[in-house]
Amino acid sequence: MDETPAYRLGDAEREQVVNLLKTAWSDGRLTMDEFAERSEQAYAARSRHDLDVLIADLPPSTSGRTPRACSWPARATTARSTRSTGS
Repeated sequence: MDETPAYRLGDAEREQVVNLLKTAWSDGRLTMDEFAERSEQAYAARSRHDLDVLIADLPPSTSGRTPRACSWPARATTARSTRSTGS
């Protein structure tokens, strides 16, 4: 069982997956209908799991990035540091 909490996504994560889907479509791995359907689902995704299932059956892209190894940003576990206003 995956113990990663289902944190809410931001637009950047959704766009990252849509770009992977675009690459898969341009490589001939997805039809236009599949690309449109998965893109719509990506833009509606709320958690990382929602996005992962959209790219789980795709091989590494021509850019060398593996869909399953997307560089999801790590969630901060500590309070944000404050900037010093040094003189």
